[in-house]
Amino acid sequence: MPDNTYKPKGDCIKCGQCMAVCPVFLQSHMEADVARGRLAVLKQGEKDDKLARSAIMRDVLTRCLLCGACENTCANKVPVITKVIQGREIARKRFNLSKQVQLAAIMDQGLKGGILRTGGKLAQSLVGGKIEKSSGLHLRFPSSFFTDRKVIPAIAPTSWLEQKKTASPDKPGPKIGFFVGCGTNHLFQENALALENLGQETGMNIITVPGQGCCGLPAYAGGDRETAIACAKQNLDAFSILNLDAVVTVCASCGSQIKKFPALFDEGTKYHALALKMAGLHQDSAQLLMRSENFLNILQKINQSPGQEMPRIYYHAPCHLRFGSASTNAPLEMLKALDKRLAVIPPEGLTQCCGHGGGFNIDHHALSMDIHQTGLGPILDKMPQFVVSGCTGCMMQFVEGVYIAKRPQVEICHPLVLVNRLLDKGIQS
Repeated sequence: MPDNTYKPKGDCIKCGQCMAVCPVFLQSHMEADVARGRLAVLKQGEKDDKLARSAIMRDVLTRCLLCGACENTCANKVPVITKVIQGREIARKRFNLSKQVQLAAIMDQGLKGGILRTGGKLAQSLVGGKIEKSSGLHLRFPSSFFTDRKVIPAIAPTSWLEQKKTASPDKPGPKIGFFVGCGTNHLFQENALALENLGQETGMNIITVPGQGCCGLPAYAGGDRETAIACAKQNLDAFSILNLDAVVTVCASCGSQIKKFPALFDEGTKYHALALKMAGLHQDSAQLLMRSENFLNILQKINQSPGQEMPRIYYHAPCHLRFGSASTNAPLEMLKALDKRLAVIPPEGLTQCCGHGGGFNIDHHALSMDIHQTGLGPILDKMPQFVVSGCTGCMMQFVEGVYIAKRPQVEICHPLVLVNRLLDKGIQS
């Protein structure tokens, strides 16, 4: 029987609520895969060196999606994600387990965006040095990635940051600092193009801030706190130079990491102050646009424009937009506002973690795809023509999923890309 005796906030009361929402547990039915099981093993491992070095501990550290569902439902708000990441930090330092716990989101640009079969341009560019060493893609695409997946993305000939290095920040309108992210920078540039165009139409000055780099989430999630701090400092230095009205991201994972920047620094320090400011300025791209009256007018214009097409759209809400300090429902509200042009499939009963979880998809690829296919089947039964999501890791998972399901006609894209196409020349890809 669950022990429901009251305990101070932060302690597990063994109520079992996490068991009902953990995607890994629901797929594996292993007690160690649920929050309370992880916490018990982590606590015992602090005093048992043999357990700390065991395969059980490795599974506890790696078989977690970091989705936040357990924390969201926990009555006592046990900080499970923090404890798991702390465990990875300890493992990395004590046992040199960096390769085992090096976790991150994986990016892609959709089945119709130049996907290549395994062994394509991305692998060549990583090995050949075309992608700078500071990019999170070096962590996101280890050698094992290329052997496990069916499809991988093609790399853009020139990174987005390289294309925009001479852009002027002095245009009229609110100054919006665009945090690009490694995936959009090298692989998924249609997201950046859509933000830039929609921002311009709205009257915003979208500035691709020079000098920025990886958000540091791959290192942070893998227990490499030092690298995560170095990435944060680089970005704080770059963004603090400009007097910005907002900081915007097109990837939920990057946005969630920006919100975590303050926790990486001691209070009262220069970088803690800069981190608080940047985190406070951050908004998801759809969230930023939906707060603009000009953009709402643009949506109304699109909705009233001629068009017989009413493609069926399924919006997948990334965990980083469902839970935590970066959560927002703005992308779905944006799509719903186009009810004369889009047939949005109601998400009730369909929304759940896609199973990607960054490096979880690398360390436990088969389990990751099993979780995904369990959720993907009911979505595909609704016959969507598009699956849209504001997280490039989620998009990568759906790209793989529809490929395996032999449904290549289902296109995966960012919500802004869909809206931008409607504004530009219609829905055709």
